[in-house]
Amino acid sequence: MSNYKMNNENFTEHFLDEFEKLNKEVIVEKYYNREKSLIQNHPYNNINIEIKPNNTGLFVIQLMEFEFFDYALLENYWKNGLNHKDANFILNSKCIYIYPRQRDNVELCLNVLNYTTETIFNTISQIRNLLS
Repeated sequence: MSNYKMNNENFTEHFLDEFEKLNKEVIVEKYYNREKSLIQNHPYNNINIEIKPNNTGLFVIQLMEFEFFDYALLENYWKNGLNHKDANFILNSKCIYIYPRQRDNVELCLNVLNYTTETIFNTISQIRNLLS
């Protein structure tokens, strides 16, 4: 993949093309709010990922619709568990903000997002298994 400097629309198009190749079943709503795009119900039902190329927080994982019995517990768990050398994470008010270190590198951003969604999915799956 090329690492050239791209504008926001090129980044979004290129990123979503690569994302959709890996996640064919996922619903993506491109440019639902001008420059923002939305990945719906990923990595789990009622969890959405907003792609915001004009903001410093490139990805925002929205947990507002996801019903969990103790968000503070989940937030503390992920504060300790979400670590990636190529990104910073901020967790607050049922959102995870992801700040990739190299915002123009589509492959790196895809790796960071995949790492985060896998971590979220694995956490939820482990909790479900414990409660079943």
